[in-house]
Amino acid sequence: MYIFITHIFIAFCFLLSFSRMKLAVLLLSVLLVAQARNFAVLIAGSKGWNNYRHQSDVMAHYQLLKARGYKKEDMIVFAYDDIAYNSYNPKRGKIFNRADLRTNVYDASAIDYRGADANPKIILDVIAGRSVSVGSRRTVPAGVDKLYIYYNNHGYTDLIAAPASYQGKEYIYSWDFDAAIKKAPAKTVFGNIEACYSGSMFYKTISNKTGSYAFTTAANVAESSYAAVWSSTLRAYLSNEYSKNLMDFIGGSSTLNFKLVDMYKAVKDKTEGSHVSKYGPSSIFNLKGLDIFKPKRANSEFQVIPSEPIKAGDRVKVTELRQNTMQRALLESQVENDLVQTKILESQMKADKAYTTYLDSAIEAIANMALPLNKVGDIHKDVQEMPVTKRAVFEATLDKFTAKCGSLVEHGWGRIEKLHNVARIGNVEDIVKAIEYVCQ
Repeated sequence: MYIFITHIFIAFCFLLSFSRMKLAVLLLSVLLVAQARNFAVLIAGSKGWNNYRHQSDVMAHYQLLKARGYKKEDMIVFAYDDIAYNSYNPKRGKIFNRADLRTNVYDASAIDYRGADANPKIILDVIAGRSVSVGSRRTVPAGVDKLYIYYNNHGYTDLIAAPASYQGKEYIYSWDFDAAIKKAPAKTVFGNIEACYSGSMFYKTISNKTGSYAFTTAANVAESSYAAVWSSTLRAYLSNEYSKNLMDFIGGSSTLNFKLVDMYKAVKDKTEGSHVSKYGPSSIFNLKGLDIFKPKRANSEFQVIPSEPIKAGDRVKVTELRQNTMQRALLESQVENDLVQTKILESQMKADKAYTTYLDSAIEAIANMALPLNKVGDIHKDVQEMPVTKRAVFEATLDKFTAKCGSLVEHGWGRIEKLHNVARIGNVEDIVKAIEYVCQ
């Protein structure tokens, strides 16, 4: 970089010597702009075969950006990496994003942080450009012009989940995500978030008038997102509705010469299950797709990637997906007279039902112990905004519940919202004591 700048300066002085001031200034500005770098962070926030679609969408996103001119050094990828070689995978070593199962999107070499390294702390540190000592050790570098963030996983009120935990913490809270983005060494940040309740990550932390970052989300502040592509061969959902529509739109453009606001509108109109939302200033949404999805050095024309329609009956609310997936796989196993798989799935469904019943009982008991009697019923009310002074209480409540009672990452819908209300109403000492007693 130093040699490059030196050469620019010499060229600048040479042109000045011929009194071509305007041409020299123009040349300098063009050369410096050419060095402006686009960068992407792609995050698959889950693990487990039932969550196949999260890693599939992220890997498909990686391949899409590569097709649009990004190189490996322009991207950082987080994935637990337990799908390609999962014991349930009949297509060993491969991951597919489309029901025709023709194109393998898996690339092990693309993953920078896998397994235990794909945790909330590392994700936030990478986005903020802070040094890390695990995985590839790569973070968002200094001097980035446009940073693109794509996240795909489970979300609940005020948080999104990570595939691994860090010191017992499984979640990325909206206020911590906001702080990391504001620290990111980039002039502009744009992102797309695939998660239930994903609007709650931004509706209070982001300005729609000013600022340097903007996001679209698969859902508003209080609803589920939807899965949309089922494979009977893999007995798993391969993609989510919002993410599929998003990638279809980007992949369907040969020039990327669309405004981000037009991309948002098109994806919103095509997404039937949830309310796609946008957060951030119009100055960012007026940027072109080529400003975000195409590095400066890339060619100006791209091969259009044909879209694949969503089949009738494949669109499923994610809050109901876990049971739906097991039920659908069970029915197909019974039709195929696969007795071994049928028995496994029946056992899984029974264990799942027992676990959710236990979680519901535990949360009710905790509320009865930790809250005033006349406030216990309030845990069933709609979630209200978490006061700044109560954020630490909410985090402590979830961390303690996870440690003592069990994880809510796969079973949080409706339950994390109740604990959100418990934290907002109660005090941390009483809540922690109640959790320790109920889940001893």
